Amino acid sequence: DTLKVRLRTGGIVDVRMLGINTPERGRCGTGDATDNLRKLAPVGSTVNMVSDRTQAAKDRYGRLLRYVARTGGYKDLSYRQMWNGFSKPYVFGKKPVARHPQYVRASQTARNTDRGLWASCW
Repeated sequence: DTLKVRLRTGGIVDVRMLGINTPERGRCGTGDATDNLRKLAPVGSTVNMVSDRTQAAKDRYGRLLRYVARTGGYKDLSYRQMWNGFSKPYVFGKKPVARHPQYVRASQTARNTDRGLWASCW
Protein backbone atom coordinates (compact mmCIF):
# COMPACT_ATOMS: atom_id res chain seq x y z
CA ASP A 1 0.00 0.00 0.00
CA THR A 2 3.08 2.24 -0.17
CA LEU A 3 5.00 3.33 -3.26
CA LYS A 4 8.21 5.25 -3.79
CA VAL A 5 7.57 7.97 -6.35
CA ARG A 6 10.10 10.21 -8.07
CA LEU A 7 8.62 13.67 -8.44
CA ARG A 8 9.15 15.80 -11.53
CA THR A 9 11.26 18.05 -9.34
CA GLY A 10 13.62 15.11 -8.80
CA GLY A 11 12.86 14.23 -5.19
CA ILE A 12 11.68 10.80 -4.11
CA VAL A 13 8.70 10.50 -1.76
CA ASP A 14 6.84 7.66 -0.09
CA VAL A 15 3.17 7.58 -1.04
CA ARG A 16 0.62 5.70 1.05
CA MET A 17 -2.23 4.71 -1.24
CA LEU A 18 -5.52 5.86 0.21
CA GLY A 19 -8.27 3.57 1.47
CA ILE A 20 -6.50 0.22 1.47
CA ASN A 21 -4.43 -1.94 3.76
CA THR A 22 -2.17 -4.78 2.66
CA PRO A 23 -0.45 -7.32 4.91
CA GLU A 24 2.52 -6.01 6.88
CA ARG A 25 5.98 -7.45 6.32
CA GLY A 26 6.26 -10.99 7.59
CA ARG A 27 2.51 -11.68 7.34
CA CYS A 28 0.83 -14.11 4.99
CA GLY A 29 0.53 -12.59 1.53
CA THR A 30 2.99 -9.72 1.86
CA GLY A 31 5.06 -10.84 -1.11
CA ASP A 32 2.02 -11.58 -3.25
CA ALA A 33 0.52 -8.15 -2.55
CA THR A 34 3.85 -6.49 -3.39
CA ASP A 35 4.18 -8.52 -6.59
CA ASN A 36 0.66 -7.54 -7.66
CA LEU A 37 1.36 -3.86 -7.11
CA ARG A 38 4.61 -4.16 -9.08
CA LYS A 39 2.60 -5.57 -11.99
CA LEU A 40 0.11 -2.71 -11.74
CA ALA A 41 2.84 -0.05 -11.54
CA PRO A 42 6.22 -1.42 -12.59
CA VAL A 43 9.36 0.51 -11.71
CA GLY A 44 9.66 3.38 -14.16
CA SER A 45 5.91 3.81 -14.63
CA THR A 46 4.47 7.29 -14.74
CA VAL A 47 1.79 7.83 -12.14
CA ASN A 48 -0.61 10.61 -11.27
CA MET A 49 -1.47 11.30 -7.67
CA VAL A 50 -4.67 12.86 -6.35
CA SER A 51 -5.41 13.87 -2.78
CA ASP A 52 -8.73 13.35 -1.02
CA ARG A 53 -10.13 16.41 0.72
CA THR A 54 -11.61 14.16 3.43
CA GLN A 55 -8.10 13.03 4.41
CA ALA A 56 -4.89 14.60 5.65
CA ALA A 57 -2.16 15.37 3.10
CA LYS A 58 0.40 13.24 4.98
CA ASP A 59 0.31 10.48 7.55
CA ARG A 60 2.19 10.35 10.85
CA TYR A 61 5.20 8.83 9.06
CA GLY A 62 5.44 11.71 6.59
CA ARG A 63 4.13 9.71 3.63
CA LEU A 64 1.91 11.49 1.14
CA LEU A 65 -1.66 10.18 1.25
CA ARG A 66 -2.93 9.90 -2.31
CA TYR A 67 -5.00 8.01 -4.82
CA VAL A 68 -2.57 6.75 -7.46
CA ALA A 69 -3.27 6.17 -11.15
CA ARG A 70 -0.82 4.77 -13.67
CA THR A 71 -0.56 6.67 -16.93
CA GLY A 72 -1.69 4.27 -19.65
CA GLY A 73 -2.82 1.77 -17.00
CA TYR A 74 -5.35 1.49 -14.21
CA LYS A 75 -6.96 4.73 -13.08
CA ASP A 76 -7.05 3.73 -9.41
CA LEU A 77 -4.39 1.37 -8.11
CA SER A 78 -6.04 1.15 -4.68
CA TYR A 79 -9.22 -0.14 -6.30
CA ARG A 80 -7.30 -2.62 -8.44
CA GLN A 81 -5.32 -3.98 -5.47
CA MET A 82 -8.68 -4.50 -3.75
CA TRP A 83 -10.37 -6.03 -6.83
CA ASN A 84 -7.47 -8.47 -7.27
CA GLY A 85 -7.79 -9.54 -3.63
CA PHE A 86 -4.50 -8.19 -2.29
CA SER A 87 -5.81 -5.55 0.12
CA LYS A 88 -8.72 -4.77 2.39
CA PRO A 89 -10.57 -1.48 2.90
CA TYR A 90 -8.88 0.79 5.42
CA VAL A 91 -10.41 3.59 7.47
CA PHE A 92 -8.18 5.82 9.58
CA GLY A 93 -9.64 7.76 12.48
CA LYS A 94 -13.23 6.79 11.62
CA LYS A 95 -13.02 8.95 8.48
CA PRO A 96 -13.43 6.78 5.37
CA VAL A 97 -11.99 8.02 2.09
CA ALA A 98 -14.42 9.34 -0.51
CA ARG A 99 -14.00 6.17 -2.60
CA HIS A 100 -14.64 3.82 0.34
CA PRO A 101 -17.97 2.44 -0.95
CA GLN A 102 -16.35 1.37 -4.24
CA TYR A 103 -13.46 -0.22 -2.36
CA VAL A 104 -15.82 -2.19 -0.13
CA ARG A 105 -17.68 -3.53 -3.17
CA ALA A 106 -14.39 -4.52 -4.87
CA SER A 107 -13.23 -6.25 -1.70
CA GLN A 108 -16.50 -8.15 -1.36
CA THR A 109 -16.25 -9.32 -4.96
CA ALA A 110 -12.67 -10.52 -4.43
CA ARG A 111 -13.69 -12.32 -1.25
CA ASN A 112 -16.74 -13.95 -2.85
CA THR A 113 -14.62 -15.27 -5.72
CA ASP A 114 -11.58 -16.26 -3.59
CA ARG A 115 -9.22 -13.98 -5.50
CA GLY A 116 -5.75 -13.14 -4.31
CA LEU A 117 -5.19 -13.43 -0.59
CA TRP A 118 -8.81 -14.36 0.09
CA ALA A 119 -7.95 -17.84 -1.20
CA SER A 120 -4.80 -18.27 0.90
CA CYS A 121 -4.48 -15.89 3.84
CA TRP A 122 -7.77 -14.39 4.96
